[in-house]
Amino acid sequence: MSPEGRSILNMENGENQPPEVIVETIAPEGLGYGEGGISVQARLTEGSLSPETIDKVAQASKSSEATVAVSDVSYDTCPDGRCASCIQRIEDGQVIESKDPTYCYKVFGGGVTMGMSGSVANGKEKGNGVFVAFTNAVSRFKQKKIDFGVHSSNHAGGEKSDCGAIDNAPKIYVNTLKYRKQITATMGAVFGPNAEEEQYKKDLDEVYGNIEDFVTDNGFKKENYSGADVVGMIAEDGYPVKVLADNHLEVRVRVNVDVDDYTTDQQFIRTKTGEEAQIFAVDVPRMKELADLDYDDVPEKRKAFLGMMVYSLATAATLTAGDLPVDKVYKKYPNPAPIFKSEK
Repeated sequence: MSPEGRSILNMENGENQPPEVIVETIAPEGLGYGEGGISVQARLTEGSLSPETIDKVAQASKSSEATVAVSDVSYDTCPDGRCASCIQRIEDGQVIESKDPTYCYKVFGGGVTMGMSGSVANGKEKGNGVFVAFTNAVSRFKQKKIDFGVHSSNHAGGEKSDCGAIDNAPKIYVNTLKYRKQITATMGAVFGPNAEEEQYKKDLDEVYGNIEDFVTDNGFKKENYSGADVVGMIAEDGYPVKVLADNHLEVRVRVNVDVDDYTTDQQFIRTKTGEEAQIFAVDVPRMKELADLDYDDVPEKRKAFLGMMVYSLATAATLTAGDLPVDKVYKKYPNPAPIFKSEK
């Protein structure tokens, strides 16, 4: 399984010493675009959420305790804020369950969804439907020994796996183009001066062009797609499936921009609010890692990574109403970190 030997702890006096980070709220009122049912304002209106709880989540997100080291595992999981009841694997046709004691990197739909979006961003899936793009990503990851995880839940059934980033993949791609301007602006807020570089702009334009080619092709338009089929295929290959419980209660998004080998402790957020609220957590370092593992060509790495970012923000726009505040977490640098480590 890959990546192996991940350096996850900075040990000093036997204790985990996380790097000094800055937690900056880049969208205090939310992204400002979105059409999904996960909404802060809707919950405030119906009375299931209080301003006091919102404040508790904001304070918890900015606490040093919210940033934890990634456990010594090779797979990732989804940013979904709900609690997990177990992790399941299929071994020799039997479902094997284990509790979830790990802190995983988090990316929308798990690493294979990012792999699928990176391939589309590089123009490699034109003529294919989303399911074929997923199967191609699974095949590549198996060959390259790139591990990943996905999730289901106790609400799954029919054509739905209950992973929004997978179930809604066709709609997410349509929304990628619908919200292109807004997504590009959000990426600018995440990456700062790096997003002003000409190469970044050129690559991003090419990514959008390849996505448009994918979406407008008959292979995409005529597909009868099922997210349950995608997760079922992945489960049958023995990859871990995190089984989540109960309802979405996310009220904030926390984006780790460059804190390698660290993630967000979502249980910490839930505990601080007495299980009244959850948080989406997204780890950009995992996207960089996946792009690096999946491609040898540097321009393809860049476009794969940007495609993952675009898909992630389009997922947020599809699943939420765009009114969840967004924090970005990054190392304390005198200057912004480069998007890629090789670009000094």
